[in-house]
Amino acid sequence: MNLERSINNILKRLEEIESQETINKDKIDSDQAARQRYDEYKEHWYFHKSSWYMRGLNAYDEQGCNGFTGCIPECKFYPKEGKLSEDESFL
Repeated sequence: MNLERSINNILKRLEEIESQETINKDKIDSDQAARQRYDEYKEHWYFHKSSWYMRGLNAYDEQGCNGFTGCIPECKFYPKEGKLSEDESFL
């Protein structure tokens, strides 16, 4: 009886560990996807809210995000690294 209980406890604990490992892997995958999304959006500066393109100008006016100097501090993509959830966008 004690042996059976011990075996059941071990099996239950193994299931808990396996479940936790799956959760951790999913979180890591989600974090990597969020970082990758951020990097891709950061690269497309012309769709950032502060870019001359999104402000409706015909050319760069030395303000806002651009392909030469990058993002301005007010831009959500200014930090070198970040995360962007699936429901977030450029703006």
